[in-house]
Amino acid sequence: AYTGHTGFPSNFSGVQGKRSGEAAAEYVKSGDLPLETIPESTAQAMLEAYTAPMRLERGCDVSRALDCLQGIMTPYWNAFVKSEERLKATLVNVLYLRAHVAPQVMAMDEHELRLCEEFKHKVLQAEMKLRVSLARRESRGTHFREDYPCRDDEIGLCYYACVRQDDGSMGVERIEIPEDWKGDLSLPYEKRYTYFFPGEEEAAKARGLMH
Repeated sequence: AYTGHTGFPSNFSGVQGKRSGEAAAEYVKSGDLPLETIPESTAQAMLEAYTAPMRLERGCDVSRALDCLQGIMTPYWNAFVKSEERLKATLVNVLYLRAHVAPQVMAMDEHELRLCEEFKHKVLQAEMKLRVSLARRESRGTHFREDYPCRDDEIGLCYYACVRQDDGSMGVERIEIPEDWKGDLSLPYEKRYTYFFPGEEEAAKARGLMH
């Protein structure tokens, strides 16, 4: 069980961004490690790609796009109470935003340009969250699957990471954790876990995990 509430991952993201920014600045100032250079043509191409929303004559309002993404991801039946059917439906909508809306968000000034870049990153983060939620076929922490209400120590005692496949698509891989992080696996299910998700007790008994 976690003490977080709606929106609390944003706090972690903010802290991570601050730490990575400070580390990058120290890296540049230290001079201890060689800085790699890129061709001017590559730098110019990156700049043009970043500023592309300011050159669009027709497109999508970025604030409206952000509202749509929030409307897709934040309902409790997607964010907290999950099922394979709804996760897949939500992923279809997010992939549509990535393919058809993200390239068309417009910026009238530098503030909106930042929002355009933020929208693209949020769409990517949403896809990562949905794919990992689909891969974790169990319930644990704040991750509750109606269709898999039990903890499953065989597949669940690990991290999941999103990785870029050879074809550029997003895949999900397991990252094993140290054995001493897993606790006493010999304990009965009802002793090992001291709270239960809705439907978990019945499902655990049906699977022979509890008596």
